[in-house]
Amino acid sequence: IPAGAYVHAVRQDTKNRNLLFAGTELGIYVSFNDGAQWQPVQLNLPRTPITDLLIKDNDLAVSTNGRAFWILDDIAPLRAMKPELTTADFALYESSPIHRQYFPEEVDKRRPVGENPEPGALVNYYLKNDVTDEITLEITDSDGKPVRRYSSKEKKEKNEQPPEWPDREKPAELLPTKAGMNRFPWNLRYESPLDLPGAFYAGNGPEGPVALPGTYNLKMTVAGKSQTTSVEVLPDPREKASVDDLRKQYELSTQVANRITDLHRTLLQMRDVHGQMKQMESNLSRGKQDKGDRNKAVIEAMHDFDKRMLAIEGQLMQTKMKSSEGNLRYPNMLNEEFDSFSHTIENDAAPTRSMTQVFEILSKRLDTQLAAWRELVTVQLPALNEKIKTTDATSITLGNEKGAE
Repeated sequence: IPAGAYVHAVRQDTKNRNLLFAGTELGIYVSFNDGAQWQPVQLNLPRTPITDLLIKDNDLAVSTNGRAFWILDDIAPLRAMKPELTTADFALYESSPIHRQYFPEEVDKRRPVGENPEPGALVNYYLKNDVTDEITLEITDSDGKPVRRYSSKEKKEKNEQPPEWPDREKPAELLPTKAGMNRFPWNLRYESPLDLPGAFYAGNGPEGPVALPGTYNLKMTVAGKSQTTSVEVLPDPREKASVDDLRKQYELSTQVANRITDLHRTLLQMRDVHGQMKQMESNLSRGKQDKGDRNKAVIEAMHDFDKRMLAIEGQLMQTKMKSSEGNLRYPNMLNEEFDSFSHTIENDAAPTRSMTQVFEILSKRLDTQLAAWRELVTVQLPALNEKIKTTDATSITLGNEKGAE
């Protein structure tokens, strides 16, 4: 602590007696060895007098002279700091417990308000150097079943909402790879349903169910080396729902997410088939003159197949919607209805009878369209491919279960 930074307050951590914080005239300092040595822990706090400090649960709150109140969220990594950790290539720290909750997707940032804590269970890790290879984080439940997998590598570009939503907060997807301390928030959700590029929603779109209270395992892998820790998800103390109620709500949310994946997989297959036919039509239109009539017949058969396919697609999603507020002009179809329903049932309570009935209605409508699609690809598609065999073109194939991903 330099000369002139006289101390206003010193506070000892409530869990690690060797961890001390000092509020001085020139900022905050921290000691990891009971005051024998000190170093600054200023981070993004402006250089200002610190008049007092308070350790509340896992956070450090400070009052300043002229800069209002500041909070350092989750000091668990500081509590676990040891000299040997700073010499390792990477270190995964224990995560603080977090209460189960539904984090908001929209926050009004245009008013003079402070920043919220990062929305989720904070995964803290240290990297000695910048990492160019892939970093992965695998989350499993207490039985070892997969919950979520994150990576530092960008996935294929997902559908982005237009810039008309300045307050929308997208969940974090990419793990930071910079040298030093890193922090990544898991938003407590399971894997999202299969993505459907080009779809528009009133919010961030379909998401996986929120994890139930319990202990979850975190496994991080860097350069082929893995470390594990765990995080405890606690019940929301404001809610009175029983464990059984939460389980029923989670099960319905899981069923809805699975149905959305079924719907998206079918639409991706349709897009793949449509793309094959479009390319085939272009090739056949430029075909040899002596095969003109034969090619023309195949093209007409493809148009008929495409017409039937588009009729099913129009029931699965609102194809005319070109913006996130397009449903003000066009009615929602199954894709948009399932997404709206998935958010309607998100609360700490057992599903009501009406919710169960709505899910059954939507599922039956979806099953009808999926049956129509299966009939089309099992009966009509083979017949179309028989006609295509009379030309130089190759048969139309059905994409894999992930569609045209």
